[in-house]
Amino acid sequence: LSRICSSLHIPVEPAAWWAEHQQLSPSQRFMEFLRDVALAEAQAPIVIFIDEIDTTLNLDFRDDFFAAIRAMYNERASTPAYQQITFVLLGVATPTDLIQDRDRTPFNVGREIVLREFSYDDAAPLRDGLDAKLAVAEQEHGSPFEQEREPAPTPGDTMLRAIFAWTDGHPYLT
Repeated sequence: LSRICSSLHIPVEPAAWWAEHQQLSPSQRFMEFLRDVALAEAQAPIVIFIDEIDTTLNLDFRDDFFAAIRAMYNERASTPAYQQITFVLLGVATPTDLIQDRDRTPFNVGREIVLREFSYDDAAPLRDGLDAKLAVAEQEHGSPFEQEREPAPTPGDTMLRAIFAWTDGHPYLT
């Protein structure tokens, strides 16, 4: 909650709010905080990215956490505010890895996106961005690349080929 408040510039002390609402279960507090505080202050849709979701495997309350996310999804029909909250879970764990209680099924509303390795053509926007950045650096400091005969690859192309040599297009490393 602290990171959400910080990222959205919400002037609320999450620990104090949490303590003031201790009569609610942790799941209810989480849901109400997002609905009544985060959305009210942000006044815009919120997308919450949770990276390395497999780190939740060590949490005692992980089933409740994922159940709360599912409950917010289910509440979208009766509580329109929840339509403004989206969760993106990123990591290497599968849904069945994340839930201990097999009677709960919070992930049957989600959509799995499997990342494949990038092809060189997929990374063309990265090459173009590298060319733009390297052109500025070259103007200021000279070229870091040896001059080659025509047709010479662009500095971005040279750098992207080196990146591909190291990563083979792996999406987390490229």
